[in-house]
Amino acid sequence: MLKLEGFTEQFQDYIVANTDFTPTLVVGTNFIIGNILDVQDLEQRLTSKILCTLFDEGGNLIGSGRRTRQERSFRFVFKGDYAAEAVNHGFRLLAWLQNHRVFRTSEFQAWWARADKLPSVIVRGKGGATLADFVVSLNVWFRTE
Repeated sequence: MLKLEGFTEQFQDYIVANTDFTPTLVVGTNFIIGNILDVQDLEQRLTSKILCTLFDEGGNLIGSGRRTRQERSFRFVFKGDYAAEAVNHGFRLLAWLQNHRVFRTSEFQAWWARADKLPSVIVRGKGGATLADFVVSLNVWFRTE
């Protein structure tokens, strides 16, 4: 049996439980899972209290012998009071993900695959608030498969 749902939420919880990210990420308060990265919503994100949004960008199923793995891509969007702050938040989390390499949750196990996009500014507001994003890919297995 291949389980395809629930990893994004468990990955978010894993990050919060295992990083010492500053400022502190709190699920549901300033670290949320987004539905779709919509250009129309970017201006609203600049004024919200949300520091980080995690977007599941999809992926592929890859057969490898008798097991099937998922290659999943995730986009992190960080907000900062200025461009360098937003980009630096992204680089700190990206470095943690790359150095940590293995992520084990109750149902899934994931390994670092690659950084598809390094942190960079995607929008800047009139007051200086800025959003920056980066994209990573992970190889994900259902642990009881």
